[in-house]
Amino acid sequence: MKTHTLEGKCPCCGKPLEPFDHYFHSQTGTLILYGNVIKLTPTESFMFKVLVEAFPRTVSFEEMSNKLIASRAEGGMTTLAQTVVMSHLRRKLEVHGWTVSKYSYLLLKYEAK
Repeated sequence: MKTHTLEGKCPCCGKPLEPFDHYFHSQTGTLILYGNVIKLTPTESFMFKVLVEAFPRTVSFEEMSNKLIASRAEGGMTTLAQTVVMSHLRRKLEVHGWTVSKYSYLLLKYEAK
């Protein structure tokens, strides 16, 4: 299992981002976030890995699409399918206080409205 503590500054405003402590095992899709186990599908797991590797930089929809195409033997996925998978990942993270921004993907601290 890999251990990461992500720290950085917001690429838009330069505000410090909070540390994102987690353990992630990409082979099993197991994410342990602040002691909570979150099971990710293989595609959610891949998307999460892309976000972690890019942090604190944003990942555009097109960049994520290209990475998905390169990683999958059967090619990419439709725009709708990518949006749905990211939505599912977002919901799984929001329960534990984190989310992914909607237009340019970036891991963010979630604040319920």
